[in-house]
Amino acid sequence: MNIVLFSKSDKLKGIALSCIDSFFIQRNEGQVSPSTFPALAREKPSECDKMPTKIESIEELKKLAENGCECFILLRGNLRSSKHIYYDKDTNQFEIINYIDGSEQCLSEIELMEKGYTNIGYAMKNKALYKG
Repeated sequence: MNIVLFSKSDKLKGIALSCIDSFFIQRNEGQVSPSTFPALAREKPSECDKMPTKIESIEELKKLAENGCECFILLRGNLRSSKHIYYDKDTNQFEIINYIDGSEQCLSEIELMEKGYTNIGYAMKNKALYKG
């Protein structure tokens, strides 16, 4: 969630806008029109407008990760465990960078699905792994 706060002296008169799952939510006081905040009038989606995509199978993850992809595990309390996952089809290995601590892993498909190595397989089975 990105929150943009404006002071009372700005054109937006103390309005705070939150970018959450492609919706802009107006909070506090005042009015917003496309002329005062052009991003609200845009026709093309921005990075903020893209909804995360649920990854439900190992085949889907392989396809997405062939060129590398940013993924996250949705944790309790809407927290995320963010990762960069790359799949090397020549070696049938997943290369993973865990952003929380900068650690790197190189795992086989079997290891990826075992909770002793990573939570990615467990998250996939429980529909909590997303690309986004």
